[in-house]
Amino acid sequence: MKDYPKIISRLVCLAIVLSIDYKKNRMPFCPGCGKELPSPDADVCTHCGRLVKEQLRSAANEGNKPQTKRSGWWYLLPIFFSIIGGVIAYFVLKEDDSKLAKNCLILGIIITGIGFFVGFFMGLAMMPMMATYT
Repeated sequence: MKDYPKIISRLVCLAIVLSIDYKKNRMPFCPGCGKELPSPDADVCTHCGRLVKEQLRSAANEGNKPQTKRSGWWYLLPIFFSIIGGVIAYFVLKEDDSKLAKNCLILGIIITGIGFFVGFFMGLAMMPMMATYT
């Protein structure tokens, strides 16, 4: 019980670091070729030459946000903190990258399930040994 504040403070620090990394790398992608644009206010894609400024504006007016690049480091949150990390990653990422958000949540659920199954079967394996001591 004494370690919970330390664990929560580390979790918050990790989320802050990951969000700072996200804000640095936030660049829209070309709707034509899918490559990353050189800057958020670029008029033309440098890879395919397509005009993107009007398309990005129309996508914003329709409520669709342009895709943003998210760091793969977000997978560490559910790996280290299981379901809690998966839920935090899901709520932070769901607006910009729903696929990564869903994957982090699923990874957190799977890791939590593995922990429960391992604990359950280890308890079953230890029952005969515990019976000899009582």
